[in-house]
Amino acid sequence: MKSCGREMVPSNSKLALERLLAQHFPAVDTAGFHFEAVNGSGRGCWHVRVGDRQLLARPQTTEAAQLGVFRQREYRILRQLSARQLAPKPVVYRDDWLIVEWATGATASAQDFSGVLENGSLAQLLSQLHRQPCCGFRLNLPMRFIHHWQNMDPRRRSPALLRWHHHF
Repeated sequence: MKSCGREMVPSNSKLALERLLAQHFPAVDTAGFHFEAVNGSGRGCWHVRVGDRQLLARPQTTEAAQLGVFRQREYRILRQLSARQLAPKPVVYRDDWLIVEWATGATASAQDFSGVLENGSLAQLLSQLHRQPCCGFRLNLPMRFIHHWQNMDPRRRSPALLRWHHHF
């Protein structure tokens, strides 16, 4: 929680985001920011329109941190990948907010997905991504799996998943 005048607001609130954007885009009147909640990309994410620019604002939440997602790390990785046109360009990371350029896309149908599997374009993109130099952040899969196992709904645990748990 950060103090903001007389009231206490979470550091990842929309109000904190508005302040950050006003600092990063000083030439834009705050009335020029248009916010739309984004479903499916995590809690508290916003599609932000600033003049002719479109951005995605993603907060650092407690839940994300518990899953090993850290927006500052994500910012650094996106800087590397966006330089190779493999990811959206990050704009700023500050005050527990990651702001990146908006990547316009479409929801793929089952037929669309089958098409990219069959023509090899998805495999080609994944191959290109995995050939990139290491980003300096080790991925501790055993620890992530243990954490996931401990926090998942017990009804989702299966014998196959239990075998993987013991494997780690």
